[in-house]
Amino acid sequence: MLDPQECLLTVNQIMYLLEVGTNRKFNRKDVTTWENWPSEGMSKYGQPTHTPIFNEQFLKNRQNNNIFKAFSLLLDSEDLLVSHDRACFFRPTKNVQFPDGTVKDMPHWKTAYGIHLDINPYHWMQEDAQDCIDKWDNLSYGHRLNHFISENNIGHKSATHVQGVLNLADNYEEDGGFVCVPGFTHHYENWYEANKKVLINIPTSPSVAFTKDHWLNKHIQRICMRPGSMVIWDSRTPHGSFPNNSSRPRCVQFIKMFLKTDILSQRALMQRAQTLD
Repeated sequence: MLDPQECLLTVNQIMYLLEVGTNRKFNRKDVTTWENWPSEGMSKYGQPTHTPIFNEQFLKNRQNNNIFKAFSLLLDSEDLLVSHDRACFFRPTKNVQFPDGTVKDMPHWKTAYGIHLDINPYHWMQEDAQDCIDKWDNLSYGHRLNHFISENNIGHKSATHVQGVLNLADNYEEDGGFVCVPGFTHHYENWYEANKKVLINIPTSPSVAFTKDHWLNKHIQRICMRPGSMVIWDSRTPHGSFPNNSSRPRCVQFIKMFLKTDILSQRALMQRAQTLD
């Protein structure tokens, strides 16, 4: 999807966010400074920001023709909107080489483990999409940049919804990273019906997390990736990440495209466009 130069530029912008977000206390070239993390970020998930990223290379990646073609093929449409989302950087946690020649394990740099769904199953399974339409209508964007994140979690069974992770560096199994439960989409409706009494009580939740002892964890598969590659999955697929367990970092950009017709409100479309302008 991306060539080596595009990957490098994207990684550099993630490093820039880590440095600026810590008032330069984080230095990409000095691992001894990696204890620092932006206060506006989420170190638990390896994310340097809480809000979407609008840096130049991130915007270019969202307009990348290879990425567009992949989503267009899966969604069977060229009339798409692209998400504005975050990125993550998993620090190395094992056999980390320090400038003084020492090698240390840094287990407290590990990110949280967990699988989840980025949709509300209750809204997804309703007979009509009115709940989702109302949610789109309530997004104001403007100074609420996290509404660009919120739109990623709105979905209904009447349309296909997929999401992706754009990988920026070699990602081996022990490096931590993307995991999912392939084939769960074939069992999604049965799972919903079996858990309906619980799911119906979380109508405002934008996502559903599964506990570590949930039976789904037995079916997780780890997806390793090359630089510039991308994994795309159906939004009904439980997914998440394993923490890093190596001396190499992990670096990715989150990305999603969805049908423009999903946003049925012209008001929401206009406010979204005005914010981006």
